Amino acid sequence: MGLARPRRGEAEGGPTIAGAFLAADLVDEVVIGHGTEALGTKGRMPAGDRGLEFLRQADRWQTVEERKIGADRLSVHRRLGRFPLASR
Repeated sequence: MGLARPRRGEAEGGPTIAGAFLAADLVDEVVIGHGTEALGTKGRMPAGDRGLEFLRQADRWQTVEERKIGADRLSVHRRLGRFPLASR
């Protein structure tokens, strides 16, 4: 019996891991927790050397959920053209 290829995986990590997965075009969904304060004195880029501006590419990404969690905010973005946008 051959090994089945995974259909869904999850990678949690810092900006270096996120940037590497994005650069390799291996990301179908991005979940961002937006806090009210910057990390460190200058803040921190969430995806390697880039911010979240890539999620504004309307032909590539769609925001499918946004909600408040106390003073913070959670947003979910899905890559267009890879799978249906229906909620899980």
